[in-house]
Amino acid sequence: YNKNLILIATYFVLCSWSTFSIEFFRGLTRLKTSTFFVLLRTVLISASLVTLAYGINILNLYTVLLCYCLVEFCVLLSTILYIFYVFYGTKIVVDFNSLKDHFSFALPLIPYTVMSWANIGLSRIILNHLMALKDAAIYGFNYSVVTKIFFLNTVIGYIIYPYISRFWGENNSEKVKTYLQKGINVGIVLSFPMASGTIITAPTIVSILAGSNFTADRILIAIISVSMIFQLLSNIH
Repeated sequence: YNKNLILIATYFVLCSWSTFSIEFFRGLTRLKTSTFFVLLRTVLISASLVTLAYGINILNLYTVLLCYCLVEFCVLLSTILYIFYVFYGTKIVVDFNSLKDHFSFALPLIPYTVMSWANIGLSRIILNHLMALKDAAIYGFNYSVVTKIFFLNTVIGYIIYPYISRFWGENNSEKVKTYLQKGINVGIVLSFPMASGTIITAPTIVSILAGSNFTADRILIAIISVSMIFQLLSNIH
C-alpha cells in the first residue's frame, strides 16, 4: 500500500514536469514538437500496458503505476534533452514587463480554473462515498477511456491556440472569433462519430487495456460519451 502511494506521488510530480516541458514548446508555437511528445507519451503508455497484459502477464496496480512513472520519466528526459539541444548557447533574458498583458488576461481565469478543479474533485469524493470502491474504480477507468478517445478535440486546441494568442496580441478580434468558432465546429462534428465508435468498441478496448476481469459498462460509457458532446455544445456561447 505504501509503495503504491509513493508511486502515485512520483507519477504526479513527473507528469506535471513533463507536461510543463511539453507546454513550453507549445508556447513557442512549435506545435509539431509539442504534439510529438504528447503522442510519444500516449504510444509508450499504450504499448507498456499491452506488454504488461499480454506480453509478460504481470498486470497489477503496482506494475501499472510503475509503468506510468517510467513513461513520464522518459518523456520528461526526452523533452529536457531536446530543450538543451535546441537552445544550447542561447542567452536567456527575463523581462517581466512584457508579461503584464498576459497576467491581465490570465488572472480572471484563475477562479474558473480553481472552481473547475474543485468541482471535479468534489464529484469524485461524492462518488467514492455513494458507491463502493470497486464501482468507483470502474467508473473512473471508463471515464478515462472515453476522455482518451475524445483526445482529438485536445489536438484541435493544441493547433489553434498559438494562432489565437498571436491574433489576440495583434488586436485582431475577428480572427480570434473565427478560429474559435472553427475549432468548436470541427470538435462538435467529430464528436458524434467518436461517441458512436466509443460506445461500440469501448468494451473491447477496456478488455485489451485492463484484462478480461475488468467490467466495461456500455450504458455508462454511452452516458459519459453523450455528456462529452454536451460539454462541447456548452462552448458555443
